[in-house]
Amino acid sequence: MPVDVQPQTCHWRVPSAPRRRARRRLPRARPRSRRDLANTITGGAGNDTLNGAAGNDRIIGGAGNDVLTGGANDDMFVFAFTTSDASGQTIPIGSGDDRVQDFDFNPAGGQDLLDISGLTITAGDFAASVVITDLGADTLVTIADESIRLVGVNNPANITQADFLLG
Repeated sequence: MPVDVQPQTCHWRVPSAPRRRARRRLPRARPRSRRDLANTITGGAGNDTLNGAAGNDRIIGGAGNDVLTGGANDDMFVFAFTTSDASGQTIPIGSGDDRVQDFDFNPAGGQDLLDISGLTITAGDFAASVVITDLGADTLVTIADESIRLVGVNNPANITQADFLLG
């Protein structure tokens, strides 16, 4: 199911509140800039399409083959290949074969990051753990059996360790 987050739009339902309270309006918050409109968007276990807006968004696809779009500014795409059960046991879930539609690798243009900190990959083992491949018009990042396709990034040399948040 696509999820679009638009600045200054909020929809909510308060089923247990009396009707008159549910109809009250929240005071309108005015961000200082569009950059302040950050969203955290989380997908589920299926194949999700998640779209950020103009803020510094944090987009977590979850399991499944997800399509992720951050929008303008400095976005963080989070790839967590494991989760914890009720007892705290780590369970591998995979992140699927995800597509990032608008990854910005340029620090001057709105630097996006790929957050793989949950994998405990460090700067010392980055080159041995992360494979970056040229697909012509796109770039493929492969970590173990998981892949992240950076759509429109047509030169894999543009993707460096600086584009990742490491563990």
